[in-house]
Amino acid sequence: MLNEQDLYSKYDLLLPSRFEGGYLIILLYQRIADGEIPEFFEASDIRTLLDEIAKEYQESSPQSERIIKRLIHYHIRSHFERPGKYFLTEFSKSTVNMLIHKLENPYKKFQLKSTFEEHFSLRLLGVRTVADLESRFGRIFIEGPKKVVNDHLQALEDELDQAYSELNTILEADLSTATEQVRLFSGVFRKFGNRADDIGNSISSKDKFLRDLLSLLDGIYAAIQSSAQPKGDEEVKHLLGLKQDYLLAKEIYQDLLHFFDMVDIKLGYIGRQILNASEKLSELHENLSSRAHFRLKLKLLFKNCLDSSQYSTEGVTFLNGFPLKSIALERLKLVHPVYYDYVHIPINLTPFRQF
Repeated sequence: MLNEQDLYSKYDLLLPSRFEGGYLIILLYQRIADGEIPEFFEASDIRTLLDEIAKEYQESSPQSERIIKRLIHYHIRSHFERPGKYFLTEFSKSTVNMLIHKLENPYKKFQLKSTFEEHFSLRLLGVRTVADLESRFGRIFIEGPKKVVNDHLQALEDELDQAYSELNTILEADLSTATEQVRLFSGVFRKFGNRADDIGNSISSKDKFLRDLLSLLDGIYAAIQSSAQPKGDEEVKHLLGLKQDYLLAKEIYQDLLHFFDMVDIKLGYIGRQILNASEKLSELHENLSSRAHFRLKLKLLFKNCLDSSQYSTEGVTFLNGFPLKSIALERLKLVHPVYYDYVHIPINLTPFRQF
């Protein structure tokens, strides 16, 4: 296995940067798919596309020979029978297809529950015996359904991440009316509500599948217990077969249980996305309240303008020094009492005398 240093040294060749061949690969793939460039293109085609990319992004155009030398390792090949001709490698095509699939995941259009029921249902798949179980969910056959579910979950995460960013954009945008803001917000927020229902149904479908699988496993174990004391060769052979079936079914159950534990973690992340989106409702409420408060204050200001204005031959004039605000003023008076130090002085009392 390659160590990290080997991967680091090949990283720029495997995944070139934007202006060092990254954009060129994508543009070549698109132009070939659209029929604008032949499948076996020339160096002049590469030079033209590099100039087009540089012009669009206001960058200096790199040397086409240097870019070809960089990409010739993994992304393009020269035609051995036609000198001067190049073509995209399968690795290059698969890389672009991976990017397209990431952005345009087809599973965004389908319900997660339908994916669970299509690939993980003992009744719908006709699983009644351990042989049926192995043919459907054995390690060789289960990788396809696992990948489908993981791709679907990734599509949900990407969709809700994008929707969450759209909610932030709507809340931060300076829209003309509150009605328009609510309309845009509700259109995006509806995705979270629909996905919340879908996830709840998917969890129920997943739990039912695991219960049915455990029930099948318990049935095999009960059959082993009932045949615990075989009396003949046939019964011994039957018991050994039941034990092998039980071990195989238990291995499949443990593998699927571990897989669905990882599914639960991903569903938990999606659930947090939905909860975070619900908090945006509070932000929308605060936004609308602030806007309404501002409109009320603005309306009050206009009313004061009308009440404090009069029309004359010179035009509209304001009364009472408007827009200055008069505040009742009372002069502040501070009283500083003299401090007396009272000391006990003995007093000589004398009798009262009359004169």
